[in-house]
Amino acid sequence: MVRVLLVSTGQEVWRAQKGARVAAVAFSPDGHWLATGSDDRTARVFETASGKEVARLAHQAPVVAVIFSPDSSSVASASYDYTVRVFQAATGRELSRLNLEGRLKGMQFVQRGQILETASSGRLEVEEAVSAKSDFVSLQRHLLRPEDLIEEACSRLTHNLTEEEWKQYWEDGPHRKTCPRLP
Repeated sequence: MVRVLLVSTGQEVWRAQKGARVAAVAFSPDGHWLATGSDDRTARVFETASGKEVARLAHQAPVVAVIFSPDSSSVASASYDYTVRVFQAATGRELSRLNLEGRLKGMQFVQRGQILETASSGRLEVEEAVSAKSDFVSLQRHLLRPEDLIEEACSRLTHNLTEEEWKQYWEDGPHRKTCPRLP
């Protein structure tokens, strides 16, 4: 259960989310939202003033961490399904789905919320016999804005996709040039 109390008096303002064990809680930087992650495989966002649930996003396994972007507009939720999902706080619309190398150990938004950094450990940690191979941490930087992803892809390519390559990846739609500075 989530209970919000006034710090000055200890009086309960509102409570929500009965029945699910809450594993993670975060307040938005502007104080307008409260996000939770639960063992019922959901991340939720509530208005702090009223307790009204405004957004919900489902994962395939329990949600173990939630954080807000610096501008309070987005929430990142991490799950034991080895994904982090970034969604709009006010609507629940999913913006990005990121795959992790293992269980999340930590995450943070950087560069004004344009990048999400994650640290995760090997999937072998759930085995009974832990080997030296399971003792690693993967650090990843995930670009979140589509225009940044396109710019990154174009910086790595040597040419635009040919019509044949285009059809291989996108069966529908006309062939077009995606990287303006490439041949």
